[in-house]
Amino acid sequence: MTFGAVQVSFIIAMKTVPISDPLCHRLREIPDPPSVLYTLGNSSLIGLHSIAIVGSRRPSEYGGRAAMSFAVQLVRSGLCVVSGLASGIDSIAHRGALLAGGYTIAVLGHGLDYLYPASNRGLARMIVERGGCLLSEYPPGTPPQKAYFPRRNRLISGLCWGTIVVQAAQRSGSLITARLSSEQNREVFVVPGTFDDDDFAGSHELIQQGAKLVTHPRHVLEELPIRLFSWSTEEAKSDGLIKIFQTLGGTASLDDLLGVGLSVGELDQALREGVVVEIAPQRYSFVGSCDTVNDPSHFISHSAACQTANSSQQYK
Repeated sequence: MTFGAVQVSFIIAMKTVPISDPLCHRLREIPDPPSVLYTLGNSSLIGLHSIAIVGSRRPSEYGGRAAMSFAVQLVRSGLCVVSGLASGIDSIAHRGALLAGGYTIAVLGHGLDYLYPASNRGLARMIVERGGCLLSEYPPGTPPQKAYFPRRNRLISGLCWGTIVVQAAQRSGSLITARLSSEQNREVFVVPGTFDDDDFAGSHELIQQGAKLVTHPRHVLEELPIRLFSWSTEEAKSDGLIKIFQTLGGTASLDDLLGVGLSVGELDQALREGVVVEIAPQRYSFVGSCDTVNDPSHFISHSAACQTANSSQQYK
């Protein structure tokens, strides 16, 4: 049974990421991590500071506005939005992240050569084309099955620092994600509805059980244990990296960078783009663009850094 899924043709770009990869450090913390992830798009997002947004497949206008608002403002603050590419809140969260120029990961309950629901084929392609990532623990050739979707929810929560539930009824699948998030020692946030709205009955039950009620994205950001740097634009990315390396005295170890809020995924992306170089094992320096950065006081010798970047095949 394939639930009306469509098969897709961009499987040729698929990459595999083993659970031992440094990008998967959060997933290694959960009780039952997959041995490998299959990805389309920017797999370095796996290592970013992320937040899950989940909820009803048939949201109200209020629920849709809430999901969009939280997604837009949280990616602008530096978080990556993770969801399950389902109809409703999931799709709105992905679109909100893309609308704000940020990053999003869609976790699928089937192989990457299928797509369910078929109506989200355009959104899936947009996610990949705009720097996002499609991700699955299931190998190509695995069609969607009912049992796979609750199971993939552990990856949605496991990739993230916390989960936001928007509009969950009493038997909503998003309650599974919230429970898994709590079991994985992640934060659980809930956007409330009106007291008499059955479509929010599951949400209100989560609040009664101790989940944190949030009515504005800043309530989520206030709970973050680290400072975020926003990479929503190239200018913001460059400015953020400059501030990090200035704070750390010009060069920095991996532990230094993680300690000030840079994630493994952000560092990996900066290395691949050539704006940061590894000058010694697990020691790094910011160089910016070798064509545009001309200040000889940029942290280390700029000409030496550019020679390092230009001579290294790994970071071209």
